[in-house]
Amino acid sequence: MTRQRGQLFIRSGRWSYRIEWVDTRGERRSKREGSFPTKDAARRAMTKAVHGIDDGDSMTVRGTVASYLGEWIETYTKSGKVKPSSASKNREHVERHLVPRIGSIDLAKLTGADVARLYADLLTEGRVRGKVGTGLSPKTVRNIANTLHKALSDGVKWSKLSRNVADGIDLPRFERPELEVWDGDQIRKFLNYVAESGDYLGPIWRLMLTTGMRRGEVLGLHWDDVDMVDKVITIKESRVQVRGVTMTTTPKTKAGRRRVVIDSETVYALAAFRNAQDDAKEKLGAWTSSLVVTDLDGQPIEPDAFTRRFRNVARHAGMPSKTRLHDLRHSAAVLMLTQGVPIHIVSGRLGHANPSITLTIYTHFLPSADRLAADVIGDALSSLNGREMGANLIGLHGTKHS
Repeated sequence: MTRQRGQLFIRSGRWSYRIEWVDTRGERRSKREGSFPTKDAARRAMTKAVHGIDDGDSMTVRGTVASYLGEWIETYTKSGKVKPSSASKNREHVERHLVPRIGSIDLAKLTGADVARLYADLLTEGRVRGKVGTGLSPKTVRNIANTLHKALSDGVKWSKLSRNVADGIDLPRFERPELEVWDGDQIRKFLNYVAESGDYLGPIWRLMLTTGMRRGEVLGLHWDDVDMVDKVITIKESRVQVRGVTMTTTPKTKAGRRRVVIDSETVYALAAFRNAQDDAKEKLGAWTSSLVVTDLDGQPIEPDAFTRRFRNVARHAGMPSKTRLHDLRHSAAVLMLTQGVPIHIVSGRLGHANPSITLTIYTHFLPSADRLAADVIGDALSSLNGREMGANLIGLHGTKHS
């Protein structure tokens, strides 16, 4: 709470008030106003002034940035408004990057200049692990900045801060990196390899390539979510790994909870995958999980282990060395776009909140889709024109003979 002292006094028949307080910089301030006809009028004016102080740039804030951020992250994590994976990332930002750099500053004395220096330092010297003296990427710095901004905004809401000093501070410019996308030949080569090698997870790699599902979404699938008759998969959970701990969560947005149609070949592949599990279950006499992605001992495959297995298969299949599991999602999206699938359909299958996100990510690949659209409409018009010309010729000959 704000520490303030107020007093009423009368002079020359008129009432006045005087209040004193300590502002956010620890400096003592005061305000005096008079010429009120009654004591009650002066008291009401003083009360209004005090409330104005509490709503303005005047609060006394005790403690360091570190103590406040520690309190904030605990409250934020327990608020029920943030997913465990996101809360864990926020905690990492606080503990690994924010507290070591600005934690010792008195919260009341934190300035925009401090925040600007923080961002610059993260860009040049922010890496905690790996090569010393190297900075974090602009995207990572922006993510850390978002955490700090949220913490300070909540401080304003909780009446611990009068304003958010991170407002208006320039963030590092972020340019989306070029996507690593497989072309049709690479996709065919990869699928042929997993088929010929008998890779147990081959049907799952195919599922990811045909739907663009995220790793967590695939790992969160239960067999009850797979309708092989109607050829539809229902995505409603995600299994993620945070600091070595695997947890099940729900999609971040409403769009993430979706139903995706799958093709017949993928249905056949999943059916064969299920049969292999059923055979193993019969031999074992028990099965420990209802999840789709398990090993043949019934144990779920952990997210990081799933990624390692993909990298191993991709390497043996002769895929580019920088290939990531997430590139399957990008490859699926680009394949759909280049085959002329409408952007809003692609967006829905990927679980994006709106098509503009899809456009932002895959805009570089739209020219090829645009050329495809031009060819399609051109062929259609040529076909129509050909039929009309034929009809006209028939009409002309008919007139001639009549």
